[in-house]
Amino acid sequence: GIGEIADWHFYMEPGIYTLTLTVTDSAGAGTTATYEYAVMYDPAGKRILAAVQSVDETTTMHLGVNVSLDKKTGMPKGHVRFNADGTGFADGFDATEIAYVLIFGDWGVVTGTGTIGGEGEYQFLISVLDQSEQGGVDTFRVILWGDEGIAFDTQSGDDFAALPTTQPTDGDIKVR
Repeated sequence: GIGEIADWHFYMEPGIYTLTLTVTDSAGAGTTATYEYAVMYDPAGKRILAAVQSVDETTTMHLGVNVSLDKKTGMPKGHVRFNADGTGFADGFDATEIAYVLIFGDWGVVTGTGTIGGEGEYQFLISVLDQSEQGGVDTFRVILWGDEGIAFDTQSGDDFAALPTTQPTDGDIKVR
């Protein structure tokens, strides 16, 4: 048959959610549809600051983030820079556009587009977790992708919505 359905849900916590809708008819036949991802964020969140370095046996990564929501327009603004010696990103990734600044308590996410060494067009997702003031450890994640797919990911194989796990060896992350 043909018909319409309507429903709503209130999220108690900011986060990135997968939505699943299951519809069953009177004869017991049904179907399920999934939508990835719905982003529920805290509009009171204002700024993400990160100046960190992470060094392991093969790579030295530097991440600099200073992004916020403009108080008058609510639009994102700021700067994102990333480089990773020992990889194809030693020349550095620079954001040319900040699309979203999302704050989920002590978790911040920044997305947009940029270039590597001033060339190409890549999308990015930077995810940071500010837990050092609560006795935890700050963590970050950097994902860069272009037309050819994922170009760099500090958590290769993880879902895009996964919390960041890379611990800086130096520096600090602030989500306010």
